[in-house]
Amino acid sequence: MSVMLLDETKAGSLTEGICQFNQMWNSGRFIDHSNEGKLCYNAVQKFVRELYQANLNTWNKKYNQNDTILDILPATGERMNKYQTLKSLQCLHYNIETEYVPEAKKIFDEVKVMVDEIAYILVTDQEQYKEAEWGWKGGITTMVKFYNDKGKLLLTYSTYEGMEEVNATIELLEYENNCRVKVIFD
Repeated sequence: MSVMLLDETKAGSLTEGICQFNQMWNSGRFIDHSNEGKLCYNAVQKFVRELYQANLNTWNKKYNQNDTILDILPATGERMNKYQTLKSLQCLHYNIETEYVPEAKKIFDEVKVMVDEIAYILVTDQEQYKEAEWGWKGGITTMVKFYNDKGKLLLTYSTYEGMEEVNATIELLEYENNCRVKVIFD
């Protein structure tokens, strides 16, 4: 696979782009965040710099180059839109090769978590997704279990009336427990 050297002058826009997302609980495991799941700007800025450095290190090792990154990545004050942010992170993930830079494995894995989380947020934010049925024929199911992002059981329903009730419960549990909530239907 070939490696592209990405333009680090866009790092400020990417930092702003990442910071526009809330509820980043999975990324919050490796980036400082507020109690609302909002990632801290300085921590995101450091993460983005490490991504660009890993891309540059891959480039240098693969093509026997000696390029360097800017000492200070410029802040543009302009954020990328949400979809450009996702695509930029996907591009960075694609252009970091741990075969050439094994020490980049940690950030390689972390950016994949962030890509997946942002993609999830973007999909679930779409009106068509919100209007789509859950995928069963309807009616009351026997058991609904709500887990936090660490796998701890938060609540169990033995019966419920529909997805509106489940979605309302998810929102309440996420708010009360400051975490993402996973639902299992038995």
